[in-house]
Amino acid sequence: MKLSFSSKNQPEIPLQPDIVLASQSVGRRTLLEKLGLRFRVAVTRVDEDKIVDANPVKTIQKRAAAKAAEVVNNPRIYMIPEDRDVVVITADSEAIVGKKSTASPWTARMRPGCLKNSWAKPIPLRPP
Repeated sequence: MKLSFSSKNQPEIPLQPDIVLASQSVGRRTLLEKLGLRFRVAVTRVDEDKIVDANPVKTIQKRAAAKAAEVVNNPRIYMIPEDRDVVVITADSEAIVGKKSTASPWTARMRPGCLKNSWAKPIPLRPP
């Protein structure tokens, strides 16, 4: 016996895509919550310190792309469903002033010695 809970007379309602936030940013999480979106956070295994470019903007773009690729290329690890669409949101941020960049407070805590007393202290960019 086959059970069905949908009416043949009603059109099938498409499922909303799953939203995966591949970022540990509290700000990004808060923004999605304020928008009323249902999402989940996926902490990727990407080592951001190894992704560096002479151009700080490209560094940020490459880090965000690497996080997205990590999630998309490893659907089982990040529990990405195969039966519906998924939106993966990734980002990276860093303040850039002239030829210097400033790490976030989180980066400062995770990279001891990278910043001394103030998270707003500029860090010289690494040579290519």
